Amino acid sequence: MSASIPGIPIRYTGPVDCIRHIYCTHGLRGCFTGLNATVMREITGFSIYITSYELMCDRMTPEGASECSVRTMLLAGGLSGMVSWMVNIPIDIIKSRLQVDDFARPKYSGTWDCARSSYRASGWRIFWRGLPVTCIRAFPVNAVTFAVYSSTLKALSEMTAEA
Repeated sequence: MSASIPGIPIRYTGPVDCIRHIYCTHGLRGCFTGLNATVMREITGFSIYITSYELMCDRMTPEGASECSVRTMLLAGGLSGMVSWMVNIPIDIIKSRLQVDDFARPKYSGTWDCARSSYRASGWRIFWRGLPVTCIRAFPVNAVTFAVYSSTLKALSEMTAEA
């Protein structure tokens, strides 16, 4: 991003250079800044994502039908992605704030301190910043992801059953 802004020097030549710089400057610990928040986000996010997809597919599939249609998979996938982000965006915002915090002079002592400080400085609205755009992006991405995943799983199961 900084390479595209005139007047801002390029900080790293690529991802490997960035990791090397962080490791040399801050040690191994620097490479794991925000890990607790990331793990919390992934656990809650995927739990909600997969569970809501399965529930929606089940509820939207007509009684007597043996499986979810592609249209239902697309709708359930898109909606489950949106639901996941609606619940998870506060954790994602905390994670992002921790990851961009100045390592030499950190504002936050950890995940909960970041949440408290962010709330005190900006109120509850800070935790929902960017949600509309995230949901607009989440619907098509997750619709396609789940439809492709489910269709591939079905095709592989059929191939395995034939063998």
